[in-house]
Amino acid sequence: MAKKALKKVLLIGGGANDFGRESELDVATHQVMHTFADLGIATILIDDNPYSLSLEDSHATTYIQPITVENVRNIIEFEQPDAVYPAVGGTTAFQVLGDLFAQFDYPNLEILGMSLDTVNMVNNPALLAKRLRQIGEPVISSQVVNSVEAAFDIAREIGFPVNIKPMAPKFEASRHTAEDSETLDLVLKIALKQSRIKQVVISQGINGLREVGVQVMRDHHDVNMLIGAVEDMDPVGIHAADSILVTPVQTLSDREFQRLRMAAFRIMRGLDIVGTAHIQFALDPRTDRYYIIKVSPYFDSTSTLVSRSTGYPLAIVAAHVCVNINLTRIVLPNNFAKKMAIIEPVMDRIVVKFPVFAFGEIENAGIKVNRRLNTMQKSAGSTIGIGRSIEEALEKAIRAAHFSNRVFSPDLMSALPENDLIQQLIHPRDNRILLLIEALRRGYTIDELAELTKIDEYYFYKLQNIMELERAVKRNPGDLALLQDAKYYGLSDGLIAKLWNQDFDDVRQLAKNNDLQPTFKAIEPSAGEFPEDVTVYYSTFEQENESERLGDKSVLVVGTGAFRLGDGASGSYVTSTILDEIRANGFQSIIINNNPNDLTLMIQFADKQYIEPLEISDIMNVVELEQPAFVLVPGNRIKLIAALRERNVHVCVIPKDKYTAPGPQHDEREFAINYYFDGTDVHPITITEHVTGKLMFDKNVYTQIYQQKIPKLQLRDTSPGLYQLITNQLPLSTDLGEYQLRPVPFGQIAFLNKVTGINWIRLMIRNILGCQTDADKVLLARLPDVNFKHQVAEMVSNNTDFFQHLQPAGELDSTQFEMGVAMHLIK
Repeated sequence: MAKKALKKVLLIGGGANDFGRESELDVATHQVMHTFADLGIATILIDDNPYSLSLEDSHATTYIQPITVENVRNIIEFEQPDAVYPAVGGTTAFQVLGDLFAQFDYPNLEILGMSLDTVNMVNNPALLAKRLRQIGEPVISSQVVNSVEAAFDIAREIGFPVNIKPMAPKFEASRHTAEDSETLDLVLKIALKQSRIKQVVISQGINGLREVGVQVMRDHHDVNMLIGAVEDMDPVGIHAADSILVTPVQTLSDREFQRLRMAAFRIMRGLDIVGTAHIQFALDPRTDRYYIIKVSPYFDSTSTLVSRSTGYPLAIVAAHVCVNINLTRIVLPNNFAKKMAIIEPVMDRIVVKFPVFAFGEIENAGIKVNRRLNTMQKSAGSTIGIGRSIEEALEKAIRAAHFSNRVFSPDLMSALPENDLIQQLIHPRDNRILLLIEALRRGYTIDELAELTKIDEYYFYKLQNIMELERAVKRNPGDLALLQDAKYYGLSDGLIAKLWNQDFDDVRQLAKNNDLQPTFKAIEPSAGEFPEDVTVYYSTFEQENESERLGDKSVLVVGTGAFRLGDGASGSYVTSTILDEIRANGFQSIIINNNPNDLTLMIQFADKQYIEPLEISDIMNVVELEQPAFVLVPGNRIKLIAALRERNVHVCVIPKDKYTAPGPQHDEREFAINYYFDGTDVHPITITEHVTGKLMFDKNVYTQIYQQKIPKLQLRDTSPGLYQLITNQLPLSTDLGEYQLRPVPFGQIAFLNKVTGINWIRLMIRNILGCQTDADKVLLARLPDVNFKHQVAEMVSNNTDFFQHLQPAGELDSTQFEMGVAMHLIK
């Protein structure tokens, strides 16, 4: 019997951002909603993430509510959807959906992309392992336990090291590794506390094996496709999010690769998954065996990386196949070649994903953290570098990730004592890539380093190439042949200038005088085989340039780059809104960014995307090609803004503080009077109150204080945007000397947008573009009498477990670091 046509689908969001959860779920949700709308399917979305752009989209009916069984049930009862699609909500959506169906019966509610059994297997590693064994796929020996005593019995049976993972975790949770009995006792207590059902899975330790992730697609007719594969440079034992990832895979033979490809297809068939899934393998090179370590039939950071790297529209295609449209019948947007949905992508480039850590930001707040890498994720975000070689892609990824991080200075590595070097080789930290190059520089052999680190020898040969090139460049200032090699392999003008002890502009001019100019290559899925309307580019140093100038009325926006806690998903939200508003006012928008999970790199938001490091040399390369009317730069990039202006670039600043502002201490409170500055006049908007773990908004409080006279500001030589005066007491004094003035943090702007129902970012951009409307003027003239969408709301810490990830020597406030916060509407 044919399935009934779908008219309405419920999407369960991913909730608050956390370690391992940046903006990738919002990216997928946005694309799925628009695809469903094109197919005539209405969408409902529940989420409580204040940084979600999808919650503001007109293509869906949205509910800003905590993602709980009760709330989802109430929406189902009221909206009566035909189906629910959990893949856009990650582990949160799967856990809530599993609990919902365990408590209530919904015979007419279809789960798109999989069965309820598959949902339960994703939630329960023991059930998944059992099913994988049934279909003949190897998994690690594991058992479920609910007590410390039972876990010790299993550990003695299988032997140390062992991995422990909480069942049904309360939030994003990683594997814990125990090397001995003492460590096992500690991590078991942590893991049992993290589990909602007080159970953990204890499994055989496989640290040191190689890790490969495969992204696949399957439709209802059992047509399977490999979309891409990602290789961890680091071995199992370092969390995949903290590892350096490479695509396409470099170190597997074709036979090994095809084995994983076919195994992935068998798993999709055995679990009856329709749509896309990311399947992780651990490979033992000594025995030529592999193990399945994770199956993720939802969008995650790897699926976004594969989509960015290949140019394949993964979320759009998955949205089609999950509603029973075969791969052969999918009609993609005009940007893509006909029938591209059914063609496995081919890459003529190499992409390296590099983790970014927030240790510096937290230590700036006076709190020390544990920098040692292990199975528990510590990175807060990532960047990518794209090039024609591993060397070029890796150099660009390092530059993209660490443009201002002193820990990544080669000078520090040379001063490291030998004993510390050996210890950090065995127990890696965040700066391990420079440590590996330093070890090569000191004469360690590739065999020795491969044995110590369990990293494949192939990568040490590539690092050796980088080291030898830097040495040669340093020894031969002004050598044109070496300058050409340095450019081709990704060394920046700034690094070359430092190696030559010359001025940055002199190096750039020498390259120009000798026609050593970057060319831009398109990122698309067919490696140039089929004609496509490509909008995404990366730079390299070859002959043919595939990017042409857009026109006179273009605006270049510099993205916020990798998540660093203080930027977080809020930076992605703000920048994507800026791009959208630029286009809405008749300008062409261009973004330069390097975060694979960022909303701004979706082709829907900009006329052109450049995936490049956000250093002055890379940005100037784009500026010189595009010649934009002006460049928009976040205000925290003080050195970049100055460097661009020194080179006569018309820069407009998006107000943003350089450092994350410290929040109030326990038993203290802080008030912010929020203003909008239109370039001439300052308009008070509202007052927010901040205590540890919570930011509160109450329109009535603001109205009462306004009647007592809110201090008036005069801003000069300041960009249009939102600013706030900070005080720790009310009523307010008229003496502004006791107040602190700063730009409103991006996370609070996202919160204010949703609470007030006024998009202050769009208003700011219209002011910057000179496109202020009559409605804008009326709105500002009527403040504070304008009725806001909501009267009372709060942004609250969502119990981000900073301790399990970073072991900080003090308490961290999620609302300060704009991570792990949810939004509650009260009135």
